[in-house]
Amino acid sequence: MDLDFNDLIDILDGEEFDERPVDLRTFVTSPDYLGLPELSEYQYIQNRSDSDLIAVIEQLGEEANGWAADLAVVDIPEDVKWYIDEYDGIEHVAEIHRTWYGND
Repeated sequence: MDLDFNDLIDILDGEEFDERPVDLRTFVTSPDYLGLPELSEYQYIQNRSDSDLIAVIEQLGEEANGWAADLAVVDIPEDVKWYIDEYDGIEHVAEIHRTWYGND
């Protein structure tokens, strides 16, 4: 099944769904949904500030969480350069700063 993004929007336009959403990776790669090739890790991360994504998470509240997720929307000042950091699978928003390491 070959769909592009506009086809997806046409399919979803005006429809009401009782189904629980799946995670982004499953939605993109599963043959039950888009069936597209795997995206790079950067492509999954870069859209974290997408206004539509934020609106959906805020609307779904706790329902947006998967079995091991605890999603949160955080406000970051516009002048802050940030990235998503992760330790043992737990993510947080971190400010980009400089780091220096000495010689070993």
